Amino acid sequence: MPAIQRISDRHALADLVVFDRQDRPVLIVAAEGGKIQPRYLESYREVLQSIRRNIPFAILADSEEIAVYRKERTWRLVHLASIPTREVLLAYDPVPDRGRISKDLLAGMIAAWIRDLAIHWKLPTPPASETMVALGLTGRLDGGCWMKRGVRLACLPLRGDELPHELRDGAEPGGRGNPPEVTPGRPADRA
Repeated sequence: MPAIQRISDRHALADLVVFDRQDRPVLIVAAEGGKIQPRYLESYREVLQSIRRNIPFAILADSEEIAVYRKERTWRLVHLASIPTREVLLAYDPVPDRGRISKDLLAGMIAAWIRDLAIHWKLPTPPASETMVALGLTGRLDGGCWMKRGVRLACLPLRGDELPHELRDGAEPGGRGNPPEVTPGRPADRA
């Protein structure tokens, strides 16, 4: 499975979503077991920025680097930092000299690192904590967080010709300019 993928015209699947103590989503994590190929990198970023929820941070990680992004109100992703994966995860890897790492193991080790940033369960100063404090992410997680794996997230709709080939049959007409679905409100009280 790709790092982050559209599973339909209006939904994407993320490896991990991190919530703060008030149950607000703070971070989306997408992991790729090997090195992310340049041809997929832009499509991963597009999926991350198309997610409707206001989730302020995103991590796109592969075997070589952990890229941290901030999502602006304009739905644009801004690259904030790149951190070497091995430098960060060496403290959480039970087999430090492994060659290729699986996507699930990488996501699990990133989850351990994020939990360590929040509550310092393993190290008093987790790897790259200075960077994460400077970015403002650690402040959002102070005192604890919880995580959910394999999260389905609503996305802005795509035109049918922008979808991966296997999803085109179910695409809806229209484009990025389509307004979000209308949610029926309460009927007005009659006087």
